[in-house]
Amino acid sequence: MIFRKLWIMSINSKIQELNLDISGIIGHFEGGNSSVLKVKLANNSLLALKFYKGSAKRVEQMQTRESNAINFLKGQDFRNIPEIVENRRDLGLIVFKWIEGSSPPADTKSMDSIIEMCLRLGSLERGGLFFDNAIDAAYSITEIENQIKLRLHELSNQLSSNFSRSLISKYELMFKRYKSINKKKQALFGHTFSVSDLGTHNILCKDNKFIFIDFEFFGKDSITKMVSDFLLHPKNEFSTDDISKFVEAISNEFNWDPSTLELIGPILCLKWSLIAFKRSLNEIYLENTYYSEESILKNSIGMKYLEFFDFLISSIGVQRFPTFQQFTGIV
Repeated sequence: MIFRKLWIMSINSKIQELNLDISGIIGHFEGGNSSVLKVKLANNSLLALKFYKGSAKRVEQMQTRESNAINFLKGQDFRNIPEIVENRRDLGLIVFKWIEGSSPPADTKSMDSIIEMCLRLGSLERGGLFFDNAIDAAYSITEIENQIKLRLHELSNQLSSNFSRSLISKYELMFKRYKSINKKKQALFGHTFSVSDLGTHNILCKDNKFIFIDFEFFGKDSITKMVSDFLLHPKNEFSTDDISKFVEAISNEFNWDPSTLELIGPILCLKWSLIAFKRSLNEIYLENTYYSEESILKNSIGMKYLEFFDFLISSIGVQRFPTFQQFTGIV
């Protein structure tokens, strides 16, 4: 718990440096990449203080990207996104106007809002507007492989047990299996602006109005990767019909070939497994509790992604790419 206590002390210190007449903290919301405090001012107005997590470099990267993305979209008359009150780069936080609402269910209305957002972002990119590549953007299979190798190197430096070393070897075998099936270093054609962390977990809804939040990974990316990431996201709980509606809408709007999902799905699945393993380990480190690497990794969502990799490889040419959540329901 010592790491969490130190982190809370750091937040309290940063709040004191804000030039805001805060009368109280009335809410605390934890996310994977940030922590948000709902605060009330003396005049009864509400604000959201968003603190980014990670190393100083990562905090700066996410904060800068979110600020730039929101300013870019505001300039294109997007109204269904947060409004920045103050961007404190020195404190690693952004102050937003508070948005009332809650995460909507994964239903047809939510899917319609997601499709509308994706199509509108696509029209901006096709209109010739410029914005930086998304964090972890990929325009070829080789780029995804390189991203995996980097994450694998980081994981290998973090782990120490015999089981952990055998896990690293397992990835090497999976790489070989994937390459034996896909021998082409195919480019991923078709580009768009991507939210990059798409789903109802990053949407607030009130009175049938959908507001998209969290733009710290926003940018230009390949359409195939955007769709694949959405299907692989562990919080994507949409039905088969709604997923089909999404894929069909993207295909029709962008003249994009959904069969490319078979190509990218398995290799991106390996990347998602590494993201999940790292998050599982970081949660333990943050709590500073006793743990066994083997027990954590064996029972983590990362291991499910490795099972999903096997499923996707064996399903190439046989059936359509299901979501990760649909797969976990199957098994």
